[in-house]
Amino acid sequence: MSEWLKELAWKACIRESVSRVRISPPPIEPKFPAQAGAKVEVLFIMKNLDLTFFFGIATFLWTAYQYFDTRKRDQDLKEFEIYHKLIKELVQPDGENGLYVDRQTAIIYELRNFKRYYPFSYRTLLGLKEKWSKVDGQFPRLLEELELTINFLKSKNRY
Repeated sequence: MSEWLKELAWKACIRESVSRVRISPPPIEPKFPAQAGAKVEVLFIMKNLDLTFFFGIATFLWTAYQYFDTRKRDQDLKEFEIYHKLIKELVQPDGENGLYVDRQTAIIYELRNFKRYYPFSYRTLLGLKEKWSKVDGQFPRLLEELELTINFLKSKNRY
């Protein structure tokens, strides 16, 4: 039996015909183990680059939106406070006639800068014009500025 095994083993070493199929050699192994994972990492990064870029841009845009929204709200609040302070000073005299008329004239002119409040300013100034034109000895400069500002507001909002 041992001879029979030897004969089979001997025949396995001798090729009967040459194979025409060429088998390519195995891929070259990297010299350093870190290089093997580098290809996988590059592919992973390239696949996820679009997703990472999208989330980065979305985060930036959200932060920018919050910043500008907060600034707009702060600006609106300041405008509200300044406008109401001006209206209060316009209709509530403090007793000084000469300086108060100059301040009222300046306030009437400044109401042109508050575009958001044009409708209210227009109605308020019409009411003041009606009230102040009935007062004897009213300062003509004040009534003139009142008329100019009413015409300005009318031209801007088409009342």
